[in-house]
Amino acid sequence: MPEFSADTELSWGQFEWKLEPTGISCTKWMDSKAVLISNMHDPTQTTNIPRKNNDGSTQDVEAPAIIKDYRKHMGCVNKCDMLKSLYELNRKSRKWWHRIFFHYMDVTVVNALVIYQQVAPEENAKLKGSKLDVAAGLIGVKGLTGSDETGKRKSIPTENPSNKKKSKENVPLAIRLDQAKHIPELGQTFRPCNNCSTKKEPHRTKWVCTACKVPLCNNGMRQCSSMYHKKQ
Repeated sequence: MPEFSADTELSWGQFEWKLEPTGISCTKWMDSKAVLISNMHDPTQTTNIPRKNNDGSTQDVEAPAIIKDYRKHMGCVNKCDMLKSLYELNRKSRKWWHRIFFHYMDVTVVNALVIYQQVAPEENAKLKGSKLDVAAGLIGVKGLTGSDETGKRKSIPTENPSNKKKSKENVPLAIRLDQAKHIPELGQTFRPCNNCSTKKEPHRTKWVCTACKVPLCNNGMRQCSSMYHKKQ
């Protein structure tokens, strides 16, 4: 970072900027504390921004143009930091680059969630469930989140057979709709089809998907194996 005047030497509203020969600039502006920003705007451009006085009135003061955009988007950055801190991957490490790697992993998931919420607001996606969905897709396990294709959350299945609900097994969409080879193989016992079987009209089959690990009909009358892996 370039050397600027000390904070005590600058009064409120004053600013300085430095420019590298490569075109990278850095601006220091005194608010209640010093603000350092780089490098989106021409540092010589100024604009007027509203400033609230102690008596509650507001007045326009001159500031670098970059400060106006900074104040406009600062709330979004703060919210991103808040969401990132809720379920952080970050852990103490002697290798400093681990902290940077985990930081950007967390930011990536938060950004992906924000975009998904804008694309599919009806899903009402939440950060914790989204992180679990990402983990389930990367690890290749099912039943981690209990989410189905409608986005609704179900309880995580228990390992106790006596407490298991007699319902279709859940497979994360990241596994169910990926480009993996969903090859049907013949199992040992008949099980209810995970696609077409219902309580009123049960259908049992020995065929099991090698990727999803769920029973799916694979005969002339019912081609559930291919239908199950198509996006509805």
